[in-house]
Amino acid sequence: GWMAAAALGKLCPHLDITLIESPNVSTVGVGESTLGQITLFLDYLGLDDEDWMAQCDATYKNSIRFTNFRDNDRSSFQYPFSDGLDYTNKEGINTWSELSALYPEEFTPDTFAKFYATVPTYIADMNKQTRNALNKFRHYNFKWDTAYHVDAQKFGQFLKNNIAIPNGVKHIVANVIGHTKTNEGYVDTVTLDNQQQIKADLWIDCTGFKSMLLEGWMESNFKSFDTHLFNDSAWAARIPYENREEEMHNYTDCHALSSGWVWNIPLWSRIGTGYVYSSKFISKEDAKKEFIEHLKTTGSAERAENAEMHHIEMRHGRREKGWIKNVVGVGLSYGFVEPLESTGLLTTHENIIHLVDILNRREGYVTQIERDAFNGICQKKL
Repeated sequence: GWMAAAALGKLCPHLDITLIESPNVSTVGVGESTLGQITLFLDYLGLDDEDWMAQCDATYKNSIRFTNFRDNDRSSFQYPFSDGLDYTNKEGINTWSELSALYPEEFTPDTFAKFYATVPTYIADMNKQTRNALNKFRHYNFKWDTAYHVDAQKFGQFLKNNIAIPNGVKHIVANVIGHTKTNEGYVDTVTLDNQQQIKADLWIDCTGFKSMLLEGWMESNFKSFDTHLFNDSAWAARIPYENREEEMHNYTDCHALSSGWVWNIPLWSRIGTGYVYSSKFISKEDAKKEFIEHLKTTGSAERAENAEMHHIEMRHGRREKGWIKNVVGVGLSYGFVEPLESTGLLTTHENIIHLVDILNRREGYVTQIERDAFNGICQKKL
């Protein structure tokens, strides 16, 4: 919600924006892992790293590391941010697949990333960072080959206090208890539990998996991905550092377990971690036990056993349409895929950018053509 409000407040000055926030609904707050595209969103808001990272418990991210994903052998491989190297000579041995076929013992699967994206892979393996200001590293662009680990709660509050409110966004803390529609099916007014009735031309649904406006009021059908994505639940926890020098690293660590995988997101002051699993293959209780046993391998038994955990149930899929009449879904209210490659915030800020672009055309005059275009772009992204 605050990502949308901040972007619209700063980039659409012709709009009068109000954010309605329930006092009873909290965010998950397990630590978010982002992809490089968030840099464009931050650029639009005029934010440099120094402006926001310290206030949002953020650290840098150069890669996603996958551990134990191959035959339970506990091996790891990096999946770094990079456009990679461009090999144009087709005559010689110039691709990793050719080398791996000829020398399988030397060019094992974990060497692919080093071959294709040398600098980002070594930066991740060595847990180092550089702005590359002197351009000593070819094929490495600090701005676009770097993302972030961030406390989503603090990030939202930063955007609220430093971007949204200063740019005129109004803030109402109340629960929505009702709504009315016009004869044509557009949402006309929303009634709050503080007796206020709000009228608006456009409503943006940021109610998460509930999708109260888009799926509830506008009846946008939910298209499930459960035939392809089996992980539908998660145990999540915040744990303190025991040795920050060793435990803080510049990649998101993913570790496969029996029925899913564990994320490990090192923020500045703590670690966000959790076990994403399939309820078809393991019970809620057994998943928690397996997660605790895994945490014991990463630190002390005391930290693992004392970790405060909460359970999350996920809906994989998207609403058939993200924009119906005058209601737009942003974030989980529109759709969600398995979080293995950090796509949650990606689809959020990408859809916000597309919405901003549309609302800045023709002084915000929107027809069904723009709605259809938005829906097509969002479906393609997800």
